[in-house]
Amino acid sequence: MSEDQNNERVLSAEFVSTLVETYKIPTDRVARFQSNLELYCARFIERRAIATQQGPLTKQRITLAKVSTNAAKFRDFIDTLPDHVRDVIGTATGDFNGEQFDIECGAFETDSMQTPPPVADKAFLNVEILRAQLTLLIQGAEYAQKIELKKPTKGPNIDKDFEDWIANMRLVWRTSTGKAFTRDDYEGAANSLAAEFCVQVCDEVAPDIAEQKVLNAMKKQITRDRQSPYWKN
Repeated sequence: MSEDQNNERVLSAEFVSTLVETYKIPTDRVARFQSNLELYCARFIERRAIATQQGPLTKQRITLAKVSTNAAKFRDFIDTLPDHVRDVIGTATGDFNGEQFDIECGAFETDSMQTPPPVADKAFLNVEILRAQLTLLIQGAEYAQKIELKKPTKGPNIDKDFEDWIANMRLVWRTSTGKAFTRDDYEGAANSLAAEFCVQVCDEVAPDIAEQKVLNAMKKQITRDRQSPYWKN
């Protein structure tokens, strides 16, 4: 492996060699051990970085922003439609009565948002109703973004990416050593080879994660394994 390739890896060759020696990885399994370990650790680091930058509220705001942006684009497109196209739309969608359209603006009402006035041309009224509804959708999405920013996070904060990583570490451990994936601990410290392995690798890729969190995630994984009809540690 070239020096450039080694620099691109998230785990140094020296660190992997230490793991191989410490946990006595068989020679014929070292290459696979190194490849899988690098793959799963790199994936975890990447996903964790994305989750840190875009939490649930940020993702919600992005989605709401897309709603308002796309609705605005469609509303602007409607404004460019010539009259004969509006007539075709009205004819195809049936008769509409302006008096039956009663839009409630509620919290989203602004000076510029008003119920479209009835007009003689029913086809034109149909397009105007659609345009007014799009305006309401835009205002609603923008207002919802502000509400979401104020909402507290509810329920347990489950780090799904981390639990997936622990599951992958179990796979690496079992296929590389052939030993049981256990998490025996003594006074909150790892007290089994598998637990020591997970803690050591985690400390390398995510040193801010506490050892107890690693052990807790291992416990959940082992519990799920034992509930499987195909369980065999």
